[in-house]
Amino acid sequence: MTIPWLTLGVILVGLTALLALLFFAEYRPVRALTPAQARAALHDKDIDRIIDVRTTNEHAAGNLPHATHIPLPQLQQRLPTEFADRSLSLLFVCQSGRRARHAAKIAQDLGNTRVSYLAGGDYHELERPAPPMLNV
Repeated sequence: MTIPWLTLGVILVGLTALLALLFFAEYRPVRALTPAQARAALHDKDIDRIIDVRTTNEHAAGNLPHATHIPLPQLQQRLPTEFADRSLSLLFVCQSGRRARHAAKIAQDLGNTRVSYLAGGDYHELERPAPPMLNV
């Protein structure tokens, strides 16, 4: 009589594993970068594109000259056409980091595999040069 219990146990373990896989596929965390980490990644050419998701008025008041401006409400429509290569490393920026995090999640849901966002905003920090490397 242990065979039915064993079968039931295998089925339950399989279902649990499947549910865990589905959960983690849906709720993958997006990578947050501090300004220093983002500067270093830009310096090392680990980031292919910066995308500014602020409003048009915010962007007009000051922006990173090498960033692509796509306001957050337009991102889902424009990202697949303007950045068709889903393997590009994308860094999303905004004023505080909240919209950038949301944008990174949208990009991830669209199939982009290398996305991050600037945590805490402060995109002006990206204009500063990367700190020198220490030789140890």
